[in-house]
Amino acid sequence: MHKHMLRALGLSLLAALGLMAFTAAGAQAEALKGVAGKIKIAGADAAAGTLVEGSQEGSGTLKIPALNTEIVCEKVKVLKGEIISGSKGEGLGQLLYEECVTWGTKGANQELTTKLAECEILEHSASLAKGAILANALLLVVLHEVSAGVSDTYILAEPDPSVSTTTLANVLYTTPSGCSLPKLIEIKGSVVFKVTLGDLALGQAEELYVLGTASKELSSSGLFTDELKFGINPAFIDGSALLWLASDKNWGVI
Repeated sequence: MHKHMLRALGLSLLAALGLMAFTAAGAQAEALKGVAGKIKIAGADAAAGTLVEGSQEGSGTLKIPALNTEIVCEKVKVLKGEIISGSKGEGLGQLLYEECVTWGTKGANQELTTKLAECEILEHSASLAKGAILANALLLVVLHEVSAGVSDTYILAEPDPSVSTTTLANVLYTTPSGCSLPKLIEIKGSVVFKVTLGDLALGQAEELYVLGTASKELSSSGLFTDELKFGINPAFIDGSALLWLASDKNWGVI
């Protein structure tokens, strides 16, 4: 009888210890999903006000699967890029997407079908050409530990609170009878980019460039709270952004 009691007690203790370890590991992983990173220049925290420039690698795509629609933009300019805090990994960006065209898609792979010429994207002001989309973002460097002492680095783009607390960009369409999309659609929420060049957490030397890549798969992974909406519909960005300092100094994020 005593042996059975001791065995039961031992099993209960092991179960309790296992649950504690599982809970602690889960809490640690959860905590590391959004640890603030840093922006470094020559090994030191980047100074506030440091200017950042950038461009898009190839074309970039905003996918809206529920509408069987994609917006493909051939160019992007960084109209304003500025580091707010190197020690906190914070920056601001005003991005101008150009030569943006709306396409219809089909199938599980969302293959492009035809350009929706009747849904032309209009300029937001006289200084911008048709097909332009202006985005204002707060950029945050965040880390996620993948194994002991090894972290991947990400850049989370959220709405710039000085412009809007919820909206990253607006898309303004013409409204002929042939266009099924509303005249004005807000792009809300946030999007995450994985840093694949200039990630100092992986022991890379400081580079002239930082490269961040976004994809539907990354946004669907659940690592962060990023969620993008095109109106009321879930949306995903597929594209890469190449960033560099206006001073041409080597830098990186960690």
